[in-house]
Amino acid sequence: MTPYARLTEQAARIHQLRLTAGWLEWDLATMMPSAGAVTRGKALAAQAVVVHDLQTSQSVADDIAAARETGGLNAVQMANLSEIERRYRRAVSVPADLVAAQAKATTACGHAWETARAANDWPAVVERLKEVVALCRQQAAALRTLGYACDYDALLDGYDPGLTRARIERLFDAVTEKVPELVRQAGAAQERHPLVRPDVPDGGFPMPGQLALVEDVARLLGFDKERGRIDASAHPFTLGTNTDVRITTRYLYWLETLMATVHEVGHALYILGLPADPADQPVSEDAGMSVHESQSLFMERYIGRSDAFVSLVTPMLHQHLLGGPSDVPEWQSENIARLVRYVEPQPVRVRADELTYGLHIVHRYELETALLDGDLEVEDLPDAWNDKLRELLGISAPDLADGLLQDTHWYSGLIGYYPTYLVGALMAAQLHARASRDLDIDACVAEGRLEPVVEWLKSNVHAVGRRKTGEELIADATGEPLSATPYLAHLEARYGSS
Repeated sequence: MTPYARLTEQAARIHQLRLTAGWLEWDLATMMPSAGAVTRGKALAAQAVVVHDLQTSQSVADDIAAARETGGLNAVQMANLSEIERRYRRAVSVPADLVAAQAKATTACGHAWETARAANDWPAVVERLKEVVALCRQQAAALRTLGYACDYDALLDGYDPGLTRARIERLFDAVTEKVPELVRQAGAAQERHPLVRPDVPDGGFPMPGQLALVEDVARLLGFDKERGRIDASAHPFTLGTNTDVRITTRYLYWLETLMATVHEVGHALYILGLPADPADQPVSEDAGMSVHESQSLFMERYIGRSDAFVSLVTPMLHQHLLGGPSDVPEWQSENIARLVRYVEPQPVRVRADELTYGLHIVHRYELETALLDGDLEVEDLPDAWNDKLRELLGISAPDLADGLLQDTHWYSGLIGYYPTYLVGALMAAQLHARASRDLDIDACVAEGRLEPVVEWLKSNVHAVGRRKTGEELIADATGEPLSATPYLAHLEARYGSS
């Protein structure tokens, strides 16, 4: 067996172990009884240590060196070898006991967060979060030996290889310079033409109707139930493979459920479209979380919030939520379209309109960089959260459940993840601008034919896998380096003054 063949065999074994851990995490979020958190944490920690031991074996280093010396690899194999080496270097920099400690701490903290959020109980989770943040700081310090410019870059590279704090800030500065004025303009326009909000029964719409709506919308977008399933969780997420992908959504408010479903189907379609060959290899995985978010936001913003899509799903809303056809004005497609694009600064990120959403990400990004740098401590987060929210959006969170406790990311140890949402939004805008030159996207949606749109994404994004970094992929797919320009142009066209 050649050194490269041994590396791919090892990579496939690691891939399968990670899949197993993913199913354990899916069960933790959807079905596991509450008393199982400690046991599940131990199981995930054991799994993480096994993967870490496999990744950091001296034989991996020897085979990487031998494979490079031997040569004879094609472009895909070279890309795969480079990603195997990148993962080896990151893994060998972090001690196994730290890996185990993080798995235990994040499982316990993430589970405690679910209860704390429901009870609006910050004291119930603060000590666990302090442990998680301390461990993330240790992880970043260990990874800095690889030459990252700062601690944040060291963690960020785990979610989006090649992306840096300096690059993020250049992109985000363009957003924060332009968006607040667009928010003001949109608000002024809405005051001149007030929105009539559809009535919702006390306690929300019956669950059977909401479940049926989610199923129909997912099917319309191309979600394949033969290769996936949809469940409920405290925070929507998607994970899996191109033969078994899992979506979750949550049922708090019908519009949030609808948009979360469209968003998560975008993630699922990306996973389902990833290369099947070479199987179980790093090069066939996604290109990083920014590209992943670009796929979900492409579906949510450019499909889900379009007039064509709203017209298509309005009869579904009538059928599943209202029990049949309706002539009530506020439940007609024109009003629903205004509702899905209504601009209203509010504290909950996942309910945010597309115009203010980016400011929510800047908010989290600035807080988590301060946390990691040691300029902000966990116990000071509640005040810092609202101070930064007032600065960027002019509002405060009414309580912790809709403030600091609203998202699972920090409690699950995902420091460095947040900026990929906004970078992904920039990527989605650039992809949409390019795809619109090849397709009449609105016509496809109006006719209920999403296949051409999905096929364009599959050919230009999904099929690339991890052969390129996210920015390289976007530049190749669109012919332009990534910038905030298409994103801001889209927002200006949709929300700016006429």
